[in-house]
Amino acid sequence: MAQGIDVFEGGAQGEHKLARGFAPVLTRSTHWLAHPGFADAVERFLAHARELVGSYRDELEMHTPLSSPRHRAPL
Repeated sequence: MAQGIDVFEGGAQGEHKLARGFAPVLTRSTHWLAHPGFADAVERFLAHARELVGSYRDELEMHTPLSSPRHRAPL
């Protein structure tokens, strides 16, 4: 902060971030796939993956040091 850095990304994988004192953060990326059939297959996979990642993030959020004690689950 003293050096003007507003954001520090603690790295990938939620459970590893928690061990280092960071809360999990959703990240996004954008890609274009030229083959329509492949693009459709990837989109179906990603739709399912988004649900799973959201649930995983919610679970990890229950264990962050900054979560409210009434919402924090025991480890």
